[in-house]
Amino acid sequence: YFAQHQAEALTPTNTVLDEVYGAARYGTTTTQVRTLLGRLLFRQDEVFKRVAVLSGGEKSRLALAKMLLQPANFLILDEPTNHLDMKSIKVLHDALAQFAGSYLIVSHDRAFLDPIVNKVVEVGHGTVRSFIGNISDYIAKKREERESSAKIDLAPRRTDEIIELSDRERKRVEAE
Repeated sequence: YFAQHQAEALTPTNTVLDEVYGAARYGTTTTQVRTLLGRLLFRQDEVFKRVAVLSGGEKSRLALAKMLLQPANFLILDEPTNHLDMKSIKVLHDALAQFAGSYLIVSHDRAFLDPIVNKVVEVGHGTVRSFIGNISDYIAKKREERESSAKIDLAPRRTDEIIELSDRERKRVEAE
C-alpha cells in the first residue's frame, strides 16, 4: 500500500541507502538495491543523502523504492504522482506497465492513468460501478449516459404526468 503521505514514515536521520536496505528482504544484493535506486533517479552519491534533506518528490520516490522491494501481486496506490516531477512519473509509469500483478490506483492524474488502466471503478451516490477500458473510455461512456439521459428528459410526456409536476417544471415541459 502506498499512501499519499507515505514519505512521512521515512526516518529523517537515515541515508537513502540505509532506508532502502531497512526495507529489503534478506538476500537482496547491493547491486539490486542500487539498480532500483538508479531507476528511481537516485544515482551515484545521491544514495548517501540524509532523508531529512530530500525534497518532497525525492521522499516519494524513496518510499516507492521501499514498497517495490517487497514481494507483491497487488498494489494499492493513493495519489502516487503527488510530489513527483515528470521524469519520476515516467519511471513509475514504466514500472507499473511492467508489473505482473494487479493494482488499484486512486489519482486525479488522467494523463498518468490513461495508458496503464484497463478498468475504472466509479464509487459514488451509494453505488459502485465498473467500466472496462481506460480513463478516456470511461469519460466517453459517462458523456454518452448524460446525453442519453438528456434525450429522455426531452421526450414528450403524457398530459396526466404534467399535472403531477410543479408549476416551474410544468412550464419547462410545455416550453419543450
